[in-house]
Amino acid sequence: MGNRIKWLDIAKGMGIVSVFWGHTLFKDEIWRIWIYSFHMPLFFFLSGITYNEIKYDKIKKLLIAKSKSILIPYIVLCAIELIDSFLTLLYKSFYGEKNTCFILIKKIIGIIIGLRGTDWYCAFWFLLCIFVVYVFMYVIINSVRKIKLYSIKIGVFCGSVFMATGGIVYARLRLPYLPWAIDIALVAVFFTALGWETKMLFVNRIDSKLMLLFAVGSIGFSLLNYYRSGVSIDMYSNRYGYSIFFVLSAVFGISFVIAVAQRINGRWGGILEHIGKNSLYYYGVNVLTLKIVGILTFGLLNDGGRECVVLMKCFVKVVLAIGISSMFLPGFNMARNFLLDIIKKMEKRSKIK
Repeated sequence: MGNRIKWLDIAKGMGIVSVFWGHTLFKDEIWRIWIYSFHMPLFFFLSGITYNEIKYDKIKKLLIAKSKSILIPYIVLCAIELIDSFLTLLYKSFYGEKNTCFILIKKIIGIIIGLRGTDWYCAFWFLLCIFVVYVFMYVIINSVRKIKLYSIKIGVFCGSVFMATGGIVYARLRLPYLPWAIDIALVAVFFTALGWETKMLFVNRIDSKLMLLFAVGSIGFSLLNYYRSGVSIDMYSNRYGYSIFFVLSAVFGISFVIAVAQRINGRWGGILEHIGKNSLYYYGVNVLTLKIVGILTFGLLNDGGRECVVLMKCFVKVVLAIGISSMFLPGFNMARNFLLDIIKKMEKRSKIK
């Protein structure tokens, strides 16, 4: 799985579109309840499919590689958010609001702390979380190898279930959020491990007859979870409802997205593949570009009217937001590559010394 897998990038693209879509819907709308039941687990699952335990046989290799592929984009996205925050605070200070400078300092410190739900936080929890998840995967796999169990896969599965159980219990106790979304990572590593263990099942296409079953199962279990627990699933907020329903709705939803992704071709496939290849960027700017769309359209696309009208407004809003996002992608890549070049030069100098 060293080369890029087309359907996997398309699945990531579908996941990103669902992130945009989910952020345009009200909290208790049926479509939002369904989307939130699987869209974040989907990214963790797909990360597990591409996780290479042979390549990352040493923790140093993993940390260096993931710092370049995850933390560098995180820094660039945080810089974009800081610019947005600076302009907003400048506008507010012009109209007499005080302590704007202190708020900006909190934002800067928050980039390092990553403590969501507080002022000491920058908005990209997923990037920090997936970085921690990769570390957890390394720890689980290497711990199982040291124990020398009969089956590595069974050991990894048990290890991930143990961590996820701890994460669910932590969420149920309503304890404070942890830095770098470590509390979410405890739950998310289960889906990453599941993707790692089942990757060979997706070498061939999923049977089309199962697609309807996956769709019905995903929607059914997500709604069952919502109506039985009274909780709308949201990994950011540590809300899972009934754990078994959460896992089932996520697994069925992931399977449905993959089955669809394996069949999308043509222009739409190319667009989704492009979005999937740049998924970290599109994830990072989705809130900002949706805000820009709201400003440019004077709020005309805000929720209101019948459900079909709301869905149509959301569709237009998502399309416009993704279009605006695409305009700034070259600038993001330029900034990311600039930082990566600096790191390469530093690595060369350290080798020479």
